[in-house]
Amino acid sequence: MDKLKTFKVEKGTDARHPEEVLDRSSIAGFTLIDMAIALMVIGLLVAPALYQYKVWNEKRAIDITDSRINSINEAIRVFYYENGRYPCPANPDLDITDASYGEEYLQGGGGTCRNSMRLAGNDAYEGIPPIQALRLTPEDTLDGWNKKLVYAVTKSHADPVGGDPSDTVANPPVLTVEEYKSTQGVDGAICPDITNPAQRTDTLVHYVVLSLGPDWAGPHYKNNSPGPACPAATGFSGFEKNENCDGDTTYLSSICTRNPNTSAALNTHFDDMLSGGENLVTKVPSDFWDIARSGTSDMGSNAGFIGIGTKTPEYEMDVRGNIKADNKDPADTTTSGDLHANQFCDESGTNCFNPAVIAGSDPNMECPPEKRGMTGLGSNQAKCNVGYPNFPGRSCPAGLKMTGMTATKICCNHSCIY
Repeated sequence: MDKLKTFKVEKGTDARHPEEVLDRSSIAGFTLIDMAIALMVIGLLVAPALYQYKVWNEKRAIDITDSRINSINEAIRVFYYENGRYPCPANPDLDITDASYGEEYLQGGGGTCRNSMRLAGNDAYEGIPPIQALRLTPEDTLDGWNKKLVYAVTKSHADPVGGDPSDTVANPPVLTVEEYKSTQGVDGAICPDITNPAQRTDTLVHYVVLSLGPDWAGPHYKNNSPGPACPAATGFSGFEKNENCDGDTTYLSSICTRNPNTSAALNTHFDDMLSGGENLVTKVPSDFWDIARSGTSDMGSNAGFIGIGTKTPEYEMDVRGNIKADNKDPADTTTSGDLHANQFCDESGTNCFNPAVIAGSDPNMECPPEKRGMTGLGSNQAKCNVGYPNFPGRSCPAGLKMTGMTATKICCNHSCIY
């Protein structure tokens, strides 16, 4: 029997391979301190980038929302020109992929908008913009957060039968927009003017288009899932978060100059976007002046008569006063300040002449060689050889100058005796 071999395993050796001495101190690696420092450096580099991305993304969403609200306003204006009324809202409960998404939601028979969309008081409707009637895309009904925009309109201005926004006496608009403007709040702080009355209240508003912001308290998401419940109004602290989704005809705009970054539980939170200020429609749309297709700097009008200095014009352009046309800008070589016309007439409009008679070349202003010369103007032509036939040859005495003539004499130094 072989003698059992034994090995002495010393500290720092592997019992299975005693000839190999393990020196773990020579193995390189990261310690927890190394990892902590690396993560801290990465955090310092990434945090500003994430903040800038958040700011960019918020601005992008706001810009998209503002652009789509403006597009809808313009499309509603065109719809009014073509139909003499505003469109009915579309059904907000349909999915964006539904074939009927964006159609005007009408009552059976089509004479009125859908009764189920009436707001409190039954004088207005609320839904989403009817993009099929407005010839827009389904995406145009979504704000920058991919949530459906809200469209509300006075009932008597939108019903297909009898809707007439121009009759504001018998059928006045009923929507109201209260616009609050105060110093931008910070997270956890109360807006300085939050308890003051509205600085601006627009009544008799025809329609509104608004986004309920990223928190979307109230109606519907893009995919037809309902948003968070409309918060209850608890005095003014809940009023601003409640007004745009409570089902009445009053809407709010610009509380705390929009303060979307505060917690939704705070009084200062408000992230809605409404087409407000000068963009509110409180008058019937007019195509009196319209932007020409040739460029945004050109305007045109299809109006019958336009008066300047008078409210009762009698002509296409009726000016009660003076007209000035000049060009005092030496750098502008294309504008001469000329007045272009092919006829100039007196006030009665019966006695007119062509400017070419005076400023251009006109055969009627020339006397033929056999005539003795031009003796006057009349009836848009020269008068030739009708003044003084067979006038005897005369001359002024030495030292005198001819100053005129009569039928038989010449005037020398204003004395007609020669």
